[in-house]
Amino acid sequence: MKKIFSAFFLVLFAITINGCTSKGEIEDELNKQREMEPIISEEEQAILDEANDPKLEYDYREIAESAAAEEKENADLSLLEELEESEINKNQGTKLKGSCNSLPDNPVCIEYFGSFWTDQQMELNCSDSGVFSKEPCPTGMFGGCNTGAGLANDFVAWMYPSPDAGALGNEIAKAAQMACDGLVTSRWLTAGNR
Repeated sequence: MKKIFSAFFLVLFAITINGCTSKGEIEDELNKQREMEPIISEEEQAILDEANDPKLEYDYREIAESAAAEEKENADLSLLEELEESEINKNQGTKLKGSCNSLPDNPVCIEYFGSFWTDQQMELNCSDSGVFSKEPCPTGMFGGCNTGAGLANDFVAWMYPSPDAGALGNEIAKAAQMACDGLVTSRWLTAGNR
């Protein structure tokens, strides 16, 4: 029972460390970057200034703003499609780089997806807590916490029922899901079709 709680809190600590940036800070940074990007170039502005036609400048800015908004919307849709595909791959255990299996000692297995996770980095991360493999985690998990979806440090910590937990098993699962969903860069995944 002590091992279950140790593994649970170790995973929650790792998830918390990866998710310490608030959603507001992220949105503020994105808005600052967008404000810094001019809608029309200096060359275009020079031509408009030279034409000295306020109506032409107004119309040109309207078209440029509309095109910028459409480009942002397309980029956002592309990112959403990429994240949806990524979640499907995670639920199926495909496109992973490796895993760290601590079963049966602890009810956790971690799958690594992001570009940060080289073989050396995954082996080092797994050296004291489980067995490193290039294979997906075993089936039978009740869910997992995906931290850093689409980022370089993207990983999923899959949680498994433990016979030692007894009646506490459902409560541990609920607590793990709530802790995961409470972080900006993490979201809970169900076991899907695994």
